Amino acid sequence: MKAVVMLISCLLLAGCFSKPRHSASVERFFNDAKVRASTGNTVTKIDLRGLRFSLGALPGTRENPKNNQDSIMVSDVDTGIREAVQIVVTPGVGNTLPDTDQPSPEFLERLQRDTEKALQRHRYVSVELGKLPDPGNPNVTPLPAREEETIQIIEKQPMEAERLLYSTYGSEKDRRFVAELIGRLRPQLEANDIKDNFGPDAGFVEIIIRSGGQTWTLRSWHPMFESNPKLVVTINGVESLDGRSRAEVLAAQPEDYRNFRALFDEIQAAMKRRK
Repeated sequence: MKAVVMLISCLLLAGCFSKPRHSASVERFFNDAKVRASTGNTVTKIDLRGLRFSLGALPGTRENPKNNQDSIMVSDVDTGIREAVQIVVTPGVGNTLPDTDQPSPEFLERLQRDTEKALQRHRYVSVELGKLPDPGNPNVTPLPAREEETIQIIEKQPMEAERLLYSTYGSEKDRRFVAELIGRLRPQLEANDIKDNFGPDAGFVEIIIRSGGQTWTLRSWHPMFESNPKLVVTINGVESLDGRSRAEVLAAQPEDYRNFRALFDEIQAAMKRRK
């Protein structure tokens, strides 16, 4: 009888020890992420306390990232907890994994920052709850490095969800379009010294170009404010025309600012014509 009691006790203890550990942090994040995905809201701050994250895919998840998207795996800082959430975000994080088994610490630090920023700011395409691979295996199944040929134009307003105005999506036709446009504009992109021109707490339009392993980002508020025919945006800010023509005002601007605007407008016009 005593042996039977001991056997039952051992079985109960084994059951307790084999029970998967639960993570309140992962559960909280999973519930918040589902709301964010269903509403499309990218403004509400996501609570990442008690969590670790990196680019990667959980085994057996249904949703795989498409072009210009990335999969982010979110799990508990306690590596003994196997619960995890896979988030597919758009646009992608902005970095591709390097073609090396030993990426530099600087690259990994930048990738971590970009991944955290994507979790806070980007749109959640899908949210799935799963488990990490068994202990002893790598925690992350790395996504393959990819050569992107994409252009995105995004409108950003304070305290509002960002709005995708135009985008290429990685088809062969899109890749040819991007390659031809960048081939023509590469000298201007590489010579351009102005990357941002917008005021504090103001909306702006952002152009993100990824081509041949390089990324160019241009941001300006002039497409938004100059929809008002009485305004012009100069290197110093938004001004009233007061009877002047916009061309007259811009002709008096510094050459580097005029070149920046010409480059910005040419890319945006090409994307509009393509649409």
